[in-house]
Amino acid sequence: MRQLKVIALSLLVLSLLVLGFSFLIPSHSRVSRAINIRKPRQHIKMELAQLQHWVQWHPFLKKQPPGKSIQYGTDNRQIQIDNYSFTINAETDSTIQFTAVNPAGEKMNSTIAIYNYGDSSAVNWYSEVKVKWYPWEKFKTIFYDNMYGPTLDSNLVALKKYLENN
Repeated sequence: MRQLKVIALSLLVLSLLVLGFSFLIPSHSRVSRAINIRKPRQHIKMELAQLQHWVQWHPFLKKQPPGKSIQYGTDNRQIQIDNYSFTINAETDSTIQFTAVNPAGEKMNSTIAIYNYGDSSAVNWYSEVKVKWYPWEKFKTIFYDNMYGPTLDSNLVALKKYLENN
């Protein structure tokens, strides 16, 4: 009986330590990547603001089989394929903010910022994920850079290749 109490107390203390440590981890994570593209900022922004052009370069949209139906919103500010969607929420002269939603309903807010950089433009793509206060969700944010960083890299490389070759 005494051993059972020690085990229960140890589990309670360990759980409280994990919960306490999780409060030190922010409930949001930002993953960012950047690349230089030899095109003017206005040209890049114009291409990114038209979602129907994304199927020409975005790796996920580009790899869809020919028979897949890609649906566009009436104002070309939304694109949907199966249960994935991309929606442009706002734009300025140098940024485009959009939301990507996966089949599980998880939302990822992203911003693509374009800056003049000499004879080229610097394109910075960053994505933010907000999680609940649950410790397992907060611990997951530690690994988001490794999970989403390579995707952002491949997106930017594909965008650069598309824009510089067209």
